[in-house]
Formats: sequence, C-alpha cells, structure tokens
Amino acid sequence: MASVTDDLLMRRAGRGDISSFEQLIYRHWNAGLRYCTRILGDHQQAEDVVQEGLVNVFNTLERYVERGRFRTFFFKILSNLCIDTIRKRRRIQPNRERGAEIPLGGIEEAFPDPRHEGPVKSLLRREKAMAVRALIRRLPEHQRRAIELRELKGLKYQEISEAMGCRMNRVKVLIFRGRRNLARLAMEQRLTA
Repeated sequence: MASVTDDLLMRRAGRGDISSFEQLIYRHWNAGLRYCTRILGDHQQAEDVVQEGLVNVFNTLERYVERGRFRTFFFKILSNLCIDTIRKRRRIQPNRERGAEIPLGGIEEAFPDPRHEGPVKSLLRREKAMAVRALIRRLPEHQRRAIELRELKGLKYQEISEAMGCRMNRVKVLIFRGRRNLARLAMEQRLTA
C-alpha cells in the first residue's frame, strides 16, 4: 500500500483532520531540525524555528495550494525564519565578524564516515570538515544558502529555487559561483599555510 502524500495530508489537515497534520510533523520534524541547526549552529534556536515554521504551516492550511512539493514549501519557510533569526542576532551583536554567527554544525555528514575508522583518520576527517565549514562561512549569504541546500541538504535545483524564491538559472549561478569561490578560498588557504 502506497503511503499518503504530504499534499494529501495538507488537504486533509485543511479540512480539520489534526492527525494528518501530526503525520506531517512526524515526517518532517527531524529533517527541519537538522537543516536549521546547520544554518544557525544552535540546537535550541533551531527547535524554536522549526516550531515557528510548523505554526506558519498550520496557519496556511486552508489556503495551501499545491505548487510543488510540501517539503520545498516547508524548507522555504524554515529558510526565511533562519534568515530572520540571523538578522536579529546581527542587530544584537553587531561587532561580530560577518558570517561568523552561522557555524555549520554537522558538516561532517558531507564526508564518508566508515564504521571502523582509526583515531588518526577520524581526527583528519574532523579537521577537514572544520576547514570546509570555515570556508563556507566566508561565502556571500546567497551563495552560502545555495551551497548548504545543495551540498549539505541534497536538494535538487528546482527545490532550491522554490526554497530561496528565485529562478532556477539564478540558483545554478549561485552554486557555480559558490563552488568556484570555495575552490579559490581553499587555494588561498593552502598558499598562506
């Protein structure tokens, strides 16, 4: 038996079926929490953002129109809430270095993690992950978001386009430039090391 789609659950929830909305929460809570934690670097703030995002989804139940996948709709809401949270932080702490407030916790997932890894390999992998995390933080905000959605979250270009609210060609340009800038930053780091 095929599982019920997210869009069908949204339609049912819009008609008052609370258990359908609970199923949506169950399906997307962990992915949303991982995504927000990576962007914000703070698990507690990430939980608050995901909860606020789900409240926003709940408030749009009756007006929800299928224009794409629910997951993309939900992640666009989360992305916007994360940006708002980061902007609030900047107002509170204006003297911090640009980008330093967005540690990408969990970037280690981008690297292979063999089950039986020795301590030396484990240390080298973690050091490499921290170096990549630092380089990603140095990217301009839109490039950083596009790279995070593509490389860390694994979203497709169309999904990124919908989540960021821009055209797919713009997403491709942002990802291309982000990757090029990461390569340049990595090269500069090697030359100065």
